[in-house]
Amino acid sequence: MKKPYSELKKYLGTTFHQDWCDDGEDWMDVTNQFMHRVDEATRKKVIADIQQITKDFEGEEELEHFCAEECRSDIFPPGLALTYREWLGMVQEKMVGGPKGRKPAAKKAVKKAAPPKE
Repeated sequence: MKKPYSELKKYLGTTFHQDWCDDGEDWMDVTNQFMHRVDEATRKKVIADIQQITKDFEGEEELEHFCAEECRSDIFPPGLALTYREWLGMVQEKMVGGPKGRKPAAKKAVKKAAPPKE
């Protein structure tokens, strides 16, 4: 049996860790990076989880508790002048639109030159 909101929990917990601000310019940028990392099926599951949780949780306090405590995410929508419900709606809209731009390039290992043969 699937745990309730499991993909949303993974998204919030792994994307919005305590140092998430170092990973991108803003929440939209790190969400875009997340969408580049996951497949379309995962993205659609996160969207479905957002739709379901916003139906299931009527109060703002419930959504805040879910995001901050259950998912251990370190995003604070009121600091962006948004409610958790408004912010989750914006996340949903962004995910419906899919990732933007090119996939970030993987960091390449630097090869050291072989010592000269004598």
